[in-house]
Amino acid sequence: MVMRFAFICLFLFGFDGSLRAQEITDPFGGFAEVLVEPLPEAPYEQEMVLIKIRGIYAKKPARHKLVQPIILDAGWMQLGSDSWTDTMHAGKPVNSYERVMAIFPQKPGKIEIGAFEHRMTFHDLDGSWVERVLKSEPVVIEVQPKPATKGWWLPARGLKVTDSWDREPDQLGQAELAHRTVTIEALGVEPGHLPPAPDMRSPGIMSFSDPEERSHELTPAGPISRVTWRWTVRTITSTPAIIEEVSIPWFETTTRELREEVLKEQRVALAGSEALERPPETLIRRSEALAVPIGLIVGALAGLALLIPGLRFRTRRELTNLLERFRPDPLFAALRSAARKGDAAAVRSGVQRLLRRDREAGRGRVLEPAVIEALTALDKSLFAQTPTPPDFDLRALVRGVLRARAM
Repeated sequence: MVMRFAFICLFLFGFDGSLRAQEITDPFGGFAEVLVEPLPEAPYEQEMVLIKIRGIYAKKPARHKLVQPIILDAGWMQLGSDSWTDTMHAGKPVNSYERVMAIFPQKPGKIEIGAFEHRMTFHDLDGSWVERVLKSEPVVIEVQPKPATKGWWLPARGLKVTDSWDREPDQLGQAELAHRTVTIEALGVEPGHLPPAPDMRSPGIMSFSDPEERSHELTPAGPISRVTWRWTVRTITSTPAIIEEVSIPWFETTTRELREEVLKEQRVALAGSEALERPPETLIRRSEALAVPIGLIVGALAGLALLIPGLRFRTRRELTNLLERFRPDPLFAALRSAARKGDAAAVRSGVQRLLRRDREAGRGRVLEPAVIEALTALDKSLFAQTPTPPDFDLRALVRGVLRARAM
């Protein structure tokens, strides 16, 4: 309610035009006109322009209908119901009719608003019916092309962004889900002109989005349009993940200034997780313990190159590659260990790290279709509203991943 009141308070209903001074002599006569809200400068594309269709009549008709012209190259909304009020004109009491509309130009140049026809039926004193049709004069609105800006073009008279999580996303429990909700409210904007949902993906997390919700509320100051986005997020690794910040640029039409709202970056992590993931100490010690014997083996092979005809000394790069073939991969060992323990989340995290490491090294690991299906099933079981253990052998999945060829 505070938001709505603040928006409406921004509205100044100061339209150009004044009551005509001519006297209305026809007892069923009057005039109709279209008044355009004054703006600091010509509006941009998609910027809201308010217009008021007003009629001043000697008496109120028994029946009436306002026929609206076709407005090309612009969207429009009627803001509320038509109104009738008693007022004074040229020293005589008259009836004033008003309708307020919001116009949204869709291209630069001249937007013409043709004549409105007010068709009225009056009841005469002798019991007869009198028909009258009064027309407004056409008006033209000059529209500027939208300025060259990066990102989404969003002209609005006011904008508010709310960003909330249902729990602390960097203090999640194992297999726990966090729900993020972002809502944008904008005054003077059609719902379809609000920006699309941003990308909320990041390495180390799984993120699913709900269908967005768009709505609008009509006020005398223009429509207040809303879009709401919701995501369900879960971490799949013990390493904290960062969802990058998202910029939402917009143009404040009242001050004629470009502005920016920012969805701040968010850390998503298990409670108590460290900033960097470290291999298990047992694997580190095992790798260090194997370094000495592997070094002796490589040295012996180098010595054989001097004794066996046809063999030669290896370059440092060749010896390094040879050493790597014998060195145990800590990631392989961690994957096998997680599979033996039945830790599905650790298996999925390890597979993701392995595939990413191979991809960054320029080697794409070619997975069999059965392995891909198993990984898909694993994701569904991990990210269900109520996570359930996978109904297949994790060790077989790991073996399928490890025996895949790196191209």
